[in-house]
Amino acid sequence: MIRSHTSAVTTRTRRSARLVVSIGAAVAGLVLAGTTAAASAPPSPPPDTAMTAGAGPSDCSDVADTTSMSTEAMGTTPMATEATTDMMTTEPMTGSEPMAAAPFVQVMETAEYGEVLVDAECWALYMFVPDSEGESTCTEGCAAAWPPLLVPEGAVPPLADELDPSLFSVVEHPEQGPMLKVGDWPLYYFASDTGPGVFNGQGANDVWWVVAPDGTPIESMTPTTTGA
Repeated sequence: MIRSHTSAVTTRTRRSARLVVSIGAAVAGLVLAGTTAAASAPPSPPPDTAMTAGAGPSDCSDVADTTSMSTEAMGTTPMATEATTDMMTTEPMTGSEPMAAAPFVQVMETAEYGEVLVDAECWALYMFVPDSEGESTCTEGCAAAWPPLLVPEGAVPPLADELDPSLFSVVEHPEQGPMLKVGDWPLYYFASDTGPGVFNGQGANDVWWVVAPDGTPIESMTPTTTGA
């Protein structure tokens, strides 16, 4: 009787051991399968890549040929100094104003300057020669006349398909927060531009210029015309 009982216990012990080994092997298999699947899955793109992905082609085709006024037509030369606030309106403009435009950047073909950078509403964007170190130096009265292209989220916004995202970055404006930069140049609007496709600020004081899609300033003073 004792031998029979001992034999039964031994048999049950061996069966339990085999069951434990089987369960352990199954668990190991599941872990290995999960590891293999994770290794083969493509990595998620970093957030910045998604932010700067092409947002579609540029679309300023409906904007008429440039109708900017020449400095003679304006009656005065735009000034990039604090005195600007005395001779230019810095109040909100009627209709769509550049400061309220979405920070989507695209390309516009112009008769005078070739391809230039503009915003989502086809408002002109400018660079400022004293910003040659890559930092914004246009503050106080200057910033009232030349508002920076701000990016409230602090990241490069969606860009037109034709643009190279690697050329764009964000720099801190000393007074107003993060603003968009292309190449070495922070980007600005001009408060006296009256609508899309208008380039009244071009060449002001020989320090304000529109910018090519590759971030190069377009230092051209080809006169613009109005009317016939």
